[in-house]
Amino acid sequence: MTAFSDVRVIDLSTGIAGPFCSKLFADFGADVIKVEPPTGDESRRLGPFPDDEDDPEASGIFQYLNTNKRCVTLDATTPAGRSSLRELIPEAGIVVESYLPDAMRQMGFGYSEIQKLRDDAILVSSPPSVRPARGVTIRQRTSFSTQHPGSAMLTALQIKSR
Repeated sequence: MTAFSDVRVIDLSTGIAGPFCSKLFADFGADVIKVEPPTGDESRRLGPFPDDEDDPEASGIFQYLNTNKRCVTLDATTPAGRSSLRELIPEAGIVVESYLPDAMRQMGFGYSEIQKLRDDAILVSSPPSVRPARGVTIRQRTSFSTQHPGSAMLTALQIKSR
């Protein structure tokens, strides 16, 4: 038995932060159901890829972030997709999402709607930034903010912009 073996998590997130959050739940034994849109999680398009050939089924970052999860594809913007999601949520103690602010509510899955489906559900939100960010802002939001002037360390964003 593990720390979260009695917990089910519905992972509606895409990208990096939300999937990493739900990966931690999975690594500690939770039953995590990754819900992907029909177009697939955006991290499927990120490398590294074997032999440097783009393959959404072989993305190293996607594989890493979604280890120990079960996957289902559904379109939460359609009535059928929302109906399927309404069936999944009551069985989950935790819902992880990474939509823009207010998008979950507009789809009918805001926190109050989720609580109606399961009154003890926990909603974890990791929305993408809605503000443009530049190097200084990004470094301040990461551990790179302690970088000293003249340091040889460069962030991936600085290297890519050169």
